[in-house]
Amino acid sequence: MTFSPRYHSWSSEEVLSGSIIADSELAGSLIAESREYLFHDMCAEYDSANLSDYLATSNIELSNEFWNMCEVWLKDEQNHYVGLRRINNLLYAESVEDLDRRVKSRKCCFDAIEHLISDEFKILVCIAFDEIVSARSYAYDREEYEIMGGDHFLQWVKYAGRDEGCHANNALTLLVNRHGDNLHKVRDHVRQICEYELVGDIEYHGTFLFDHDASGEIPKDMLVDAGRTLCSFFEQGEDFEVLLKDLELDEAY
Repeated sequence: MTFSPRYHSWSSEEVLSGSIIADSELAGSLIAESREYLFHDMCAEYDSANLSDYLATSNIELSNEFWNMCEVWLKDEQNHYVGLRRINNLLYAESVEDLDRRVKSRKCCFDAIEHLISDEFKILVCIAFDEIVSARSYAYDREEYEIMGGDHFLQWVKYAGRDEGCHANNALTLLVNRHGDNLHKVRDHVRQICEYELVGDIEYHGTFLFDHDASGEIPKDMLVDAGRTLCSFFEQGEDFEVLLKDLELDEAY
């Protein structure tokens, strides 16, 4: 079956052109509180390039269809980086050049997650999980973006969230099209993801994937619901509830 990844063509620079920062007391307080979070999100979007480079130089066998999906995904994520760089520039008066310098000076290391991305099937499950979280996180943050920057910021976060939803759907479609014989293993890999994201004490090292704990802003139940959604898509929802119980997370979530 031919696979053609879905995407929407738009420009962060165009959407954010003419943005005016709100000057209300609420906006000022929110802007001050959001600085670390927005910088982290900007870094994570940039780190899509790190993941793409890692996969391109690895010995992992990846299909042409995967790279077609990756091309669209990387373009979108770098567009998001440009948008968040502009938002950080507007809110905190830090130059684009300084923001670029700070982002690119960070160290990147995939050692801690190599076991989660060792083949195409596992990578697709990870991307689907991660992008479900990202889509919901952007939706969760819409009101705050609007308070800080009005209609321009709101439109930007809506478009970014829509992209993340497309990325998740592309990964799910490719899982079905190319890995139909392994779909029963989705629950096992989601378990590994949950063990890493929810049970372990993790640090983020520029890998794009699994940056959620580092931001400190994404509720843990959003991660759990992403795992539940992913398993339910493949009719393994009951298995996911057993998984939570085994990890002693059922009462918390």
